[in-house]
Amino acid sequence: MQRENHDFTGGNTSGNELSMADVIRRFGKPFLERHRARVPGRHRKAMRAIARCRTEALGGHVLECTCCRHQRYAYHSCRHRACPRCLREEREAWVKARLAELLPVPYLHIVFSIPNRLHALIRAHQTDTYPLLMTAVNKALAELGANPKYLGGTLAVMTTLHTAARTLAYHPHVHCVLPAGGVDKMGIWRPFKNPLFAPKKVLAQAFRKALMTLWPDTLNDTEFPEDGPCAGWKVYVEQPVHGIEKVLRYLARSLFHGPMHKHRILDITESHVVLEYPGPDRSDTRTMTLEGTEMLRRFLQHVWPDRIHKVRYSGLWSRKRRAQLNALKNHLQATAAATATALPTQETAGPTHETNTAPTPIWQKCPHCSGPCVIVALFTPGTTPPPLKRPLPLGLPPPPTVPSP
Repeated sequence: MQRENHDFTGGNTSGNELSMADVIRRFGKPFLERHRARVPGRHRKAMRAIARCRTEALGGHVLECTCCRHQRYAYHSCRHRACPRCLREEREAWVKARLAELLPVPYLHIVFSIPNRLHALIRAHQTDTYPLLMTAVNKALAELGANPKYLGGTLAVMTTLHTAARTLAYHPHVHCVLPAGGVDKMGIWRPFKNPLFAPKKVLAQAFRKALMTLWPDTLNDTEFPEDGPCAGWKVYVEQPVHGIEKVLRYLARSLFHGPMHKHRILDITESHVVLEYPGPDRSDTRTMTLEGTEMLRRFLQHVWPDRIHKVRYSGLWSRKRRAQLNALKNHLQATAAATATALPTQETAGPTHETNTAPTPIWQKCPHCSGPCVIVALFTPGTTPPPLKRPLPLGLPPPPTVPSP
């Protein structure tokens, strides 16, 4: 079957902000020519979508300010889940829904790392291994939660898989969010006996054991590499100092904006891309310079296969037990309210669930006078946008354009 011809040239960047779309427009064709048949179809699809995002190739509408009557274009988004510029409303809706489900108790954030020697094997079987890693973590946590030494009950766990390191290198690791406790067989809430649930070594060994158990059923033609019980199986556990909402927003950025949420493109030259990324302790920033096609290679290796869920819920957080979770939440809130009434000076434990509504989309306000805008014209993908009667007097360069498909 003949591959679709992708042409990423001819685009411009509006304003001074550089984006991933600019990298694809400049280095997309050299990247495909260099790697040829080794580029999967989903990577080509992601490149094409991001390069055309918010350009006239996807169509759009003309906005007119009701105050100053100036007009401007508002192009449609590609809505690809690897695009750093799309799905902002979906991200806010997801965070709001998760905050509404939280129990009024402290929460833990746990990160399970995978040894480096498994990275190539996982990347070669992404469709099978990505769900497998999250399932293994859920299995390990469930078995430890059932152990009376740590809880003796059922947990509520949310897991999501990240594949990118700070420098866009391939580094799969599983993030978990769970309340610091669970329910026993009688349905009574019990806090963890250890504030951090279990020792890191125990968590790492449980994850390795669960993965080894599930591996033959998923990859029966690939043998699990033998290693030591703690060789590279690292675990990070914390009670978030700034609250669980900050952790959820961090996870949401990767879920809905791809791997570029912590990276800012500083410059794009004829052959290289300059990136800014956080340091090891995230208190400072550093810069790195990558060859343009290498930058694209690093970015595209984090584009997920289609039809794979990035988030999994287990235990009390699973869909079939959501009613029990809501009932437990109401009970704990009532108990916390009674305690607050008896002790008005004592603060209740747990995160604050109040959150702002999703921000008003930028295109609804005029950048010239901040007045409200209305849609006065529409244009479909591949057609020439109608001329503006009174364009914004901002002196900005024209919006990005790419050839029609």
